[in-house]
Amino acid sequence: FHLCGNGIFEKRDTDIFKYMVKVNAVPGLEEADENIVFKLPKVPWLIFMKTVSFFRFIYGKYKSEAMVQLYWNVKKKEYYVYVPVQEVSAGHVDFTNRKHDEDIKVMDIHSHGNGGAFFSGIDDNDEKESKLYMVIGNIAEAPEAKLRAVCSGRCIELPVSSVFDIDIIIPKEWNFRVKEKKW
Repeated sequence: FHLCGNGIFEKRDTDIFKYMVKVNAVPGLEEADENIVFKLPKVPWLIFMKTVSFFRFIYGKYKSEAMVQLYWNVKKKEYYVYVPVQEVSAGHVDFTNRKHDEDIKVMDIHSHGNGGAFFSGIDDNDEKESKLYMVIGNIAEAPEAKLRAVCSGRCIELPVSSVFDIDIIIPKEWNFRVKEKKW
């Protein structure tokens, strides 16, 4: 077996011919599953809600997509949203990337206005950097979101709850005011 830049190949020399073919597995080696472990704290749900509000504002004003970038401040150990300079339209956002600094760019988030939340062919072409990407759609009514990680060129969809803390803290006294009715 040969590990090459474009995959794993099996090389053989038989009585009939020599060959080298690409294989999907190597017999005898332990199998592995793809996985992603998010190393930073979960993103507060309030950041998601503020992002949706911003996208609603831009959609109301321009009937267009928009985008924000989520950063992790290494010194303060907290997230913040950065809104890059951008030109927007109904089907695309052109933006100026921020210069790299000590903070970590965790995610690019863009809207599809009142369209559905899905990763378009344009998204597939644009999203090459190894990080997280989110698209939020149907922002005027009931927002929906899709999240994926790009890892070495591969796109892996993730549940939003794997990165965002969707459990908002509610007052404990609310819990005691609700009882199950027994029939």
